[in-house]
Amino acid sequence: SLGAMRRLLTPGGTLVLTYLSGIVNETNIVFRGGWPGDGLRALAGVWAEEIDSLGEKPPQRILASPGNPLGLDGAHPVREYCERVHAEGATVLATFESDFYAGMPALTENRVGAGRVYYLAARPAEDAFLDGLTRGLVRALALQRNLEIELPEGVTLQRRAGGGRSFLF
Repeated sequence: SLGAMRRLLTPGGTLVLTYLSGIVNETNIVFRGGWPGDGLRALAGVWAEEIDSLGEKPPQRILASPGNPLGLDGAHPVREYCERVHAEGATVLATFESDFYAGMPALTENRVGAGRVYYLAARPAEDAFLDGLTRGLVRALALQRNLEIELPEGVTLQRRAGGGRSFLF
């Protein structure tokens, strides 16, 4: 529920939302008046006016804002989806490069108490942007690694703990 989400965010939780978040309710009825709906708009600090399905070779790119707190940089191509988003209190961390999206937010951060809500308004075409976003979040949230090594592509490592013991899988 929205109340439970706010209770998790306020003391320092983090929520990452993407394009298509909060478009429909639990019975698949579309929220009217923009997205994300059902109170997520206030938490995210953005209003998504519309969404486009992009062609096979879209010209759109995400441009990292200079000096953003996640350390994102460069220009990153977008594929399939792109939302026209308006910041309503959220800080803009990246914008779109071209068309009528030029200068519009592509990635935002909104503070909710000690917590944060990030909103990504497009589907990046390459892993580089998502890798940078993940590294930035890990750094910003001071998350600890399960094992201090770089794993090969496609390999994951999870830690499970209980009963005073910890296991790596």
